[in-house]
Amino acid sequence: MEQGQAVPQPADAKATAGSLEQVLQHMAGHLVDADAQLKGMRSLQMFLDFGPKQQLLICRAKGGEAIIAAMKAHNSDAELQAHAALTLSSLAQACPETQSALLDAGAVEATVAAMRNYEDVEELQASCAVALATLSQDCLEAVQRVCLRGGAKAVVAMLCRPLTPDTEGVAWERACECLAVLVSQGKGAMALPWEEVAVAVVGVMLLMPAAAAVQVAGCWALEEFAKQGAAAGASAVCEAGGHSAIVAAMRRKGASAAVLNAGCRALTALALAADAAGGRPLQSECLDVGAAEAVVLALRAAAARAAKAPKAAASGLRLSCAALEAL
Repeated sequence: MEQGQAVPQPADAKATAGSLEQVLQHMAGHLVDADAQLKGMRSLQMFLDFGPKQQLLICRAKGGEAIIAAMKAHNSDAELQAHAALTLSSLAQACPETQSALLDAGAVEATVAAMRNYEDVEELQASCAVALATLSQDCLEAVQRVCLRGGAKAVVAMLCRPLTPDTEGVAWERACECLAVLVSQGKGAMALPWEEVAVAVVGVMLLMPAAAAVQVAGCWALEEFAKQGAAAGASAVCEAGGHSAIVAAMRRKGASAAVLNAGCRALTALALAADAAGGRPLQSECLDVGAAEAVVLALRAAAARAAKAPKAAASGLRLSCAALEAL
């Protein structure tokens, strides 16, 4: 999963002067001061700008513990919780050693607690979903911890909440991405019924049809359900109306290469999962809702792009051809 911020850094959280040790000492000495903790976390983020080695240095210096201590000391401060989650995510990004260190420090528990305490704060929910996904990337132990501590349920619950006029969709996008990461480790890792998760993802895709990023993330999650759950996963997706949601997204967002490519990948996974289990009826269901026509639309769009940018359109051509073959 690509690293992405869900909320901006506070404008007044300027870097604290000094070395890493000084920053952590300052955070420890001013634990009750939320502003000091925000500034400390901003400093840690700035250290991370100097390269991946900084992740190890910060974690070995107990930076993860400092962030989690701040979260526990200021559990009534939603802004601090959101920035803490993002900093934990940055520390865990693509580094097994820091992932392990943060798991041992209690990062999952602190993040899930923040999600439960602030169910209606979209920015915080998004930040926490990013953190859980990054902590879980390619790490079965982390996925199991997230699910055991209620993280997967919290993410699904986020998807099931009603939309408000102020909803921007970033939390739902991050939630779908998080579920895709969790599911990628296999059905046993999720410890949640396929049907429940698929219904939640499809529901969000249908509620936010104009949000291309949500459609891409939803397609990714449904793709992983089909890949990891084989026929059972594909069946759950289709029973939830996932195949129809994918096709609808491709038709509605025909000008978006990202949506078309994500849709092709998801339809390919559904068709291959059904075929591997002898499930021709599922493939027929996909065809009945217009899957082939949607893929042809994607193929034509990729061909049109290829005339101007051959390299950029290559993946679209490959994905649409693979989807047609699978169907």
